[in-house]
Amino acid sequence: MSKRSFRKRLMSLSIALSLAAAATSIGVATTEAAGSASANKTLSAPTINGTLSEAVWTLGSSAALTTIGTPNNTVTFGTLWDATYLYVGIKALDSSLYNDSATIYDDDSFDIYIDANHNKGTTYDSFDRQFQVGYNDGTLTEKNNNTTGVLHATAAITGGYTAELAIPWSSLGVTPAAGTVIGLDIANNDDDNGGTRDSQLVWSGNGNNYMNTSAFGDLTLSATTVGGTTPGTASANKTLAGIATDGNLNESVWSLGSTASKTTIGTPNNTVTFGALWDATYLYVGVKALDSNLYNESPLIYDDDSFDIYIDANHNKGTSYDSSDRQFQVGYNDGTLAEKNNNTAGVLHATAAISGGYTAELAIPWSSLGITPSAGTVIGFDIANNDDDNGSTRDSQLVWNGTGNNYTDTSGFGDLTLSATTVGTPSTETVGGGSIASPAVGPAPSGSFSGFTLVKNWHFGTGGTIKNTNDLISEFQFHDQFGTIANGTNYGAVIVAPTAATALSSTPTGAQPVEDPSNPVRQFTADSLKTFLVPLNGATSVSPSQHNVGNGSIQAKWSLPNGGSLLGRDVLWETRVRYVTPQAFWFALWNAGIQWNNGAEIDLVESFGYDNGGGNTNFDGRYWHSNSVNNPDTINYSSWSSGMAAGGVSSFDPTAYHTWQLLYGKDNSYKMYMDGHLVQSGSNYNWTVGNVAGGTPIDMDFLFDFGWGHTQVASVNKTLPASALAGKYYEINYSRVYLK
Repeated sequence: MSKRSFRKRLMSLSIALSLAAAATSIGVATTEAAGSASANKTLSAPTINGTLSEAVWTLGSSAALTTIGTPNNTVTFGTLWDATYLYVGIKALDSSLYNDSATIYDDDSFDIYIDANHNKGTTYDSFDRQFQVGYNDGTLTEKNNNTTGVLHATAAITGGYTAELAIPWSSLGVTPAAGTVIGLDIANNDDDNGGTRDSQLVWSGNGNNYMNTSAFGDLTLSATTVGGTTPGTASANKTLAGIATDGNLNESVWSLGSTASKTTIGTPNNTVTFGALWDATYLYVGVKALDSNLYNESPLIYDDDSFDIYIDANHNKGTSYDSSDRQFQVGYNDGTLAEKNNNTAGVLHATAAISGGYTAELAIPWSSLGITPSAGTVIGFDIANNDDDNGSTRDSQLVWNGTGNNYTDTSGFGDLTLSATTVGTPSTETVGGGSIASPAVGPAPSGSFSGFTLVKNWHFGTGGTIKNTNDLISEFQFHDQFGTIANGTNYGAVIVAPTAATALSSTPTGAQPVEDPSNPVRQFTADSLKTFLVPLNGATSVSPSQHNVGNGSIQAKWSLPNGGSLLGRDVLWETRVRYVTPQAFWFALWNAGIQWNNGAEIDLVESFGYDNGGGNTNFDGRYWHSNSVNNPDTINYSSWSSGMAAGGVSSFDPTAYHTWQLLYGKDNSYKMYMDGHLVQSGSNYNWTVGNVAGGTPIDMDFLFDFGWGHTQVASVNKTLPASALAGKYYEINYSRVYLK
């Protein structure tokens, strides 16, 4: 063991204080709030030689709090971080320097204190450190001998000395990211006469730092970078025009004004440019590679000519991937889209051959990234081009901003800002006549569906095809196909008509109520229709049996004459919706016909706000089921959560938009999707009364239930105060029907 040992505190506090008092006078204790400092992220690692000579160092914090004696030193320090180390640099201006004692703290030295889990404990735990490094001393000590991997050095300077440490994050149990906060303190021990310690200065804490972390200051890891290359910046204009996502990048709104020219592998010979656009639904990415040798023959996409598109949606520049991060891969002449963690649901993509190379185009749903886009939003972003020049494996790679570690580490990504600048003119969408001969104008279906024709395009909102109440009345009715406004008398809430002219005078639950403009049931936004649940006739409590709640449910007036093999076409129905619901809500997107006997019916999604007792509730609608009626489905939803999990849905936020799709084939098969997840499927489903082969054919209706309560389902047959409905709503962005 070195003759210079770490400070031992084995004496009782009273003995320690009496000895200290005998050696030197005790300074006046000062109490103040914990100090705060930030550590910039360095893109170039400093050399740990003690000199602090790199330009990235800024010693902007002072240790000026007296704990012992009468200090006469000036002590400043700074910190930096990267994915591997926490760097600490300290300088003491001290005219009398000594290194002659058996214990480090009795000579001129620094203490570096760390509370890595930031729990401000009153005793040390496994995350806490007290490092000591002395002037002109190659030894580093730590309270509990945790020095493995720590780099350190000191250096003499004019008028004093400096120290430099690099402490591995792995030794602290920390995965660093911008915004991380740890406890930190710095102390300077001063020996002015070659004896024992004469004084001590600290930054934030007190003389008990060696055993108590509660007074340490707060060190925040900043996203600000220093050294190396400043992260690239690009902006995405907001497009008012529709993007076909066919790989051609031939819309006038595209501008491939950024270049990926940084080499990470090999000797690249491609020219790679890219651009980005955005609207309320998608982030659009377009990439072009000029490449004279194109190959697609390897089992791994990156070993062929291909692009990587990297996204750090929450812009935390983490050194590992989290749920907001993506690495998409798309190859030349390849219809497959891959993503590091299989997050491809809802992403549209295509590639195209061009003269001298190829292009790729992606439309990534904001909902899949957990973002509500707006001008000024900044995300982490990068582009890579993998080049195969000889039909073997990857020969080279270019990136825009990051490194060869982009696939594991987002910290080197560039910054993409969503601009308020708009480009293009809005597409003139139309509702459509409901047939291939009379199609609608509007977007292609989400996902990888091809060959479909849009025949009905109900895009709700003042910027859509259903802009107002008149448009709504033109396309929808406010009762079901049987002329009832509460599914007979089953539903607790009744459908409210928007006008007296659309109201039914007689239904099983009485005359249909008409919307009161002062207490609206339906409200148009720029890009949606919101429907509310409202108490009727001044009710202060609501009950399903009283039918004293109004809702904004709708049913399309248009219907298909049949479905499945009887129609002879594939039907794709896609709807984007979200909801904020009370107890006992009832929500469904479903298909049925003018006759019903245990089918035909497909419930693309159904959810209700049950209370089954014992805390087993679904008031917020996080659970749902997708089923056909009277047919064996592939996924069993007897437990809704288990059924969802079987479809790959482990969690569901009903307040965020989700896209629901039903594909009902001309071969009588069906598949149901939620955000691209296959949540139900089956076969041999006949669109006839009772799902009987050769049975009575029926039409195919499209119904949207935005309701509340059910008189025949005990878990939602509840009496509630009317106030429970306040602020609750369903919101539909669009619903579209495609034929093939």
